[in-house]
Amino acid sequence: MRKILSLFAFVAIVISFAACGGNSNEPEAAVLGKFSVGNGKQVYFSKGNLWRSTNLITMEKMWYFAPRQWDMIGDDPSMHTERYSWNELKESLDNWTINTIQNGGGYTWRVLNNKEWNYLFHSRDNADKLFTHANVHGVNGVIILPDDWDIDHETDLTLNTLEWVDVLNGQYKGNSTNDCYAINTITDQWDALEKKGAIFLPAAGSAAPNNPVENFGSNGAYLSSTPYVVGDDIYYLLFESYRLHPSWWYIPSILRTVRLVRDVK
Repeated sequence: MRKILSLFAFVAIVISFAACGGNSNEPEAAVLGKFSVGNGKQVYFSKGNLWRSTNLITMEKMWYFAPRQWDMIGDDPSMHTERYSWNELKESLDNWTINTIQNGGGYTWRVLNNKEWNYLFHSRDNADKLFTHANVHGVNGVIILPDDWDIDHETDLTLNTLEWVDVLNGQYKGNSTNDCYAINTITDQWDALEKKGAIFLPAAGSAAPNNPVENFGSNGAYLSSTPYVVGDDIYYLLFESYRLHPSWWYIPSILRTVRLVRDVK
């Protein structure tokens, strides 16, 4: 049987890992890059997805950021998780001070709303050239580049961007027979990309309540704070091997991943 660290030992390792190797120019608990999510509005992204551990004796919950951007948990409901339903988190999505994040630096974190996800991928300058599918340290996902990324002159950090078949109703769509993650396979280069402000969202899948994770390693589903305009659905960022849609929608009970942001002051 796979050995599982105790709750507090595991959290201590995550927090100490995140504290090591810091740069005085980096915003605490966040990646250096600034990302426009509205007119005159920029955010920092947290250094990893939002995780939660539960003490099975006291049922105390502890929140913290994953130690690295590409880290994922998979199925391990006995101890810690990285997926949550919109219904469960709806009171915290706009202001995470309700739940203390152990390695969050004491800042006010939040989830992007639907308009902000759309602005990031469609409306900021060079939006369609500032993200791409990739495999980072063996993990599939999407890289998002900061506003000040020099598209023409970052020759030492070359990324292949996708030629989309079409962009329809907000969705970037490639050829469904292609594995778009394979266009960028990154290991040693990642540290340099991250220092330049790059964000990586791993494809951690999603799950129905009390069910195993589906599409782990192939699909990404990241919560927004916005309910759908009709019915009971909610918006979220969806990406698969051949497409990305910042305004997909489905029922709020599905468990999805969370990457928090904080506003640039």
